[in-house]
Amino acid sequence: MNPSYLDIFDVKVKCWQQPRGNSSTIYYKRRIPNDLLTHYDGLTMVTKSTNANNIQDATPILFKINQAVEMQWQSIREQASLGLNPHQANEDAFAFLNNFDINRKGESRRDDVLLAGEALEA
Repeated sequence: MNPSYLDIFDVKVKCWQQPRGNSSTIYYKRRIPNDLLTHYDGLTMVTKSTNANNIQDATPILFKINQAVEMQWQSIREQASLGLNPHQANEDAFAFLNNFDINRKGESRRDDVLLAGEALEA
């Protein structure tokens, strides 16, 4: 990672890489925190192109990418703290339905429970 400074703000930019010399595209590259690795299917780094080949043009783009990544990570952490990851939500829903003796296929094991689409018999 190469540090760079945006002269107007004197802000350090750490998460960038220019792989093949000064004429190649600059990439945003950042390690995924350990607590979020399960959400990225085995990836350990976030890499996004800035479509710019000089640091002056890439710096504002790097900041926007970083802000988006930070917001995504914050959202994932908030959902995890609420128990809203998809697997947990699915398990919670089936546990709730099990209280009414409804299995995973939506079949009731009780006569007094009507499921969506069932009609009342007269």
